[in-house]
Amino acid sequence: MCNEMDIPIVTASDENYVPCLKVMIRSVMDTISKDRRGIFFVIDDNLSSQSKDELEALIDAYSDSDTFVLTDVAELYDQNLGDHIIGAVIDPGQAKALARLEVDSHDYYFNSGVMLVDLDQWRKNNVTEKTIQFLEEKEQLIVFHDQDALNAILHDNWKQLHPKWNMQTSLMFDVHPAPTKYYDHLYQSDNCEDREYTFDFYIVDDSIEDDCKETLRETLENFENFGSLTFLTIDKAIFKNVVTSDRIPATAYFRIEIPELFRDKNVEKVLYMDCDMIALTDITKLWETDLQDHILAAVEDAGFHQRLEKMGIKTKSNRYFNSGLMLINVKKWLEENVTERVFQFIEENPEKLRFHDQDALNAILHDCWVPLHSRWNAQSYILKREIVNPRKKGEEEYEETRQQPAIIHFTGHIKPWNKKKKNVTAGKLYIKYSRMTEFEK
Repeated sequence: MCNEMDIPIVTASDENYVPCLKVMIRSVMDTISKDRRGIFFVIDDNLSSQSKDELEALIDAYSDSDTFVLTDVAELYDQNLGDHIIGAVIDPGQAKALARLEVDSHDYYFNSGVMLVDLDQWRKNNVTEKTIQFLEEKEQLIVFHDQDALNAILHDNWKQLHPKWNMQTSLMFDVHPAPTKYYDHLYQSDNCEDREYTFDFYIVDDSIEDDCKETLRETLENFENFGSLTFLTIDKAIFKNVVTSDRIPATAYFRIEIPELFRDKNVEKVLYMDCDMIALTDITKLWETDLQDHILAAVEDAGFHQRLEKMGIKTKSNRYFNSGLMLINVKKWLEENVTERVFQFIEENPEKLRFHDQDALNAILHDCWVPLHSRWNAQSYILKREIVNPRKKGEEEYEETRQQPAIIHFTGHIKPWNKKKKNVTAGKLYIKYSRMTEFEK
């Protein structure tokens, strides 16, 4: 299905998230290198036929869907994860949050909105199963649902990425994003320069309406390096015991199941992106990240450097990644039974999961991921200087991210599509790309 120049990008969506998903996809396609192709996989949670059609039309032109990409993600995708399972960016607001999850580690807490995942390592280490188990067993500790769990599991097995890859800005849905015009911005970027690759988008569909899917498709159809648009559906019954909240719904756990959806698809690597991101540069360099034997690559979650320690997870580095962007080694993930291990962690540790799926993923993959430069997941806390990296080198990386973010991640409660909220960091960039999508026409 995918060749060596393809960049598999995975995301999840229900009907409400379709607008944001469109924007994320559009920004990726607009920033990708001309010699690369984006292959999108969408975990489909009851998306309507119309929404699927719109997304397919969008990609015919052109990723967590609240992500806005400002640069070519190939640089992020191509990063070397080494022996790490994932690469991610520190969550600036939770950098030292591992202790909250009772993780015995001095690693940092990453933001799971952008993760570069070594799928082979993920599977070998059973990250998914462990993450789910952590979520279920450590419910009393969970604040940020999947992110808490991912950090608990992967606290010492993730590679810290430059903050530019997950620039987390404190953005907010009233309760859940309306199914209107806010996904498209991610596809409407001017940075998709590398035509060596084509992009295949896979959207995890959580009840996206048919008309929204059609609009997504229309946004993508004019881009020459668009490969395909596929809507994926996950059996939500497997998430019946996970910890959820108003801010972190069950949909957030979909990313844990993503590699399993590619078991028989001849896909070795995928790039998962939250839809509250925008790409500011070609993602080809991200895509070309060398994962080696790691399960994924991601950016450390800024501000959550003690998250694994708080979760009681013993690690080598105490690094906690943000699961909003993950470059996943699918083969390694499956070999390590990551999905099963993450779910097992969720079931056995619900009291530890503050950031839910992210905590569980980190708990399982803490030593199995490659840290990416934070510019690939430039989280809001970094851009707004709300968090100081405890490491001198890390703070230097944050400054580099502020100067040249590659992917801005609107982390937190305040989102740029919420018109009642003002002065959103990088909000004007989001508006710029949003106005270029079919939702604004």
